[in-house]
Amino acid sequence: MERLGSFYAGGARDGIFAKMMVVSPTLKEYERFYPEGDIPYPDIRDRAVFWDRLLGEQTELEDDSVPGAYMSEFDGGLYAGLLGSEVRFLYYPERGWVTSMTAPALADFRDWRKLKLDKDGLWAKRFREQINYFKEKSNTKYGIAHFILIDALNLSIELRGGTNMILDVLDYPDELPDYFEFGRELNFWVWDSFFEIIGLYDGGTVSNYGQWMPGRIVSESLDPFHMMSLDYFEEWGRENAEKVFAHYDGGCIHIHQGNGKHLIQPASTIEGIKLIALIDEIWNDDKAYMHMDEYDGLRGDVPVLFTIPHPVFTEMLRKKHLAANCLYNVTNVPDVDTANRLMEEVRNYRK
Repeated sequence: MERLGSFYAGGARDGIFAKMMVVSPTLKEYERFYPEGDIPYPDIRDRAVFWDRLLGEQTELEDDSVPGAYMSEFDGGLYAGLLGSEVRFLYYPERGWVTSMTAPALADFRDWRKLKLDKDGLWAKRFREQINYFKEKSNTKYGIAHFILIDALNLSIELRGGTNMILDVLDYPDELPDYFEFGRELNFWVWDSFFEIIGLYDGGTVSNYGQWMPGRIVSESLDPFHMMSLDYFEEWGRENAEKVFAHYDGGCIHIHQGNGKHLIQPASTIEGIKLIALIDEIWNDDKAYMHMDEYDGLRGDVPVLFTIPHPVFTEMLRKKHLAANCLYNVTNVPDVDTANRLMEEVRNYRK
């Protein structure tokens, strides 16, 4: 964690950092063995066994990763579920996740004022039970990572659906400030509860993007603004993100390569931002690392996460072509020994 602390403190701007994603037997098994379509809320005992096996494969790694279980079951559907929406689950085999969203529950956007956070309801109970259970089962072997917030227009997607989310911005702009405040308070309850139960790991937060980040760090999403112009982001996105980050010790943001690169520069100037994670889609052959020099020029001094295949990473590393002040998810590393040998070069890299 000492290297990561230097990374986020701005003390290693000529160096690089890496998570070595060694080919996983646990994930290979998971990919062969999942149903399509909606599934019920999973047995948390099974999920704990999965994470224990997956993260147990990484104990001999000497990279910059911090092992963390990701509560993907809550990464979309929890928030609207707390307001009474129907939560639906799907397998996400490539990552070993079970992910969630909700069926749209509001026929009229203006009815959001009737919604109430049910702190004693089913989803509040499941949320507390699951993170308490994982805290107990992890037993300091691994951390419990933060998952994404669903606030502002992301909450609208859950409550209203994507098309209606955009139409509501046009039809009810006067409603949005109060609605955004309502969404922030919902998210603050979730994340205040999370940090109260989980606490911090050596003074920081375990992150699926940033590995370990000092302080109470949250994971914000700008997904709706991938489909909008920057004017909409400045009017409806920036202030909300900054208020969320100010409530904690800052945050990270993920941006999708497929349609979000126009957000890299403005996101880098959000007050409180600690990391921009550039996310590739499986279906899109145009990957973020292919635009490394361009994106390096857009992010200012903000650390960035790229995902990059092992052979490409190795070649760029040895040619000194990797952007500095970046964290790299290096995929398809064949084995732990290869990973650890490569990390010796990573730690010595300077640009």
